[in-house]
Amino acid sequence: MVRIWSDAGLPYKPKGRESRESIAAEIEYAGAVFFGLFENDRMVGVAIANWDGRRGWLIVWRSDPDCRGRGLAGELIRVCEQFLEGQGLKLWRRLSRNITCHRCRPS
Repeated sequence: MVRIWSDAGLPYKPKGRESRESIAAEIEYAGAVFFGLFENDRMVGVAIANWDGRRGWLIVWRSDPDCRGRGLAGELIRVCEQFLEGQGLKLWRRLSRNITCHRCRPS
């Protein structure tokens, strides 16, 4: 997951929000869900969504730069949106820490 973020140009903070401990706590949090896309045993895409019971967010979605142009980011967005809709949410926001999110192909 961190490899994809780093390869995609996202800043990585191993002593902060992206530390192993912080990511493990986020995975355990009932309001967060992580999705990964794999080819064979290699992760080629990752997305994180969370919700507080009323609102939902797509926090980050990225695909391996070597796999771009294949619609992987759009697929990650669709999966996250379907998940949030399944939680009964009608409204959510897509958040990103850099401008490359505009390359995603949402449905």
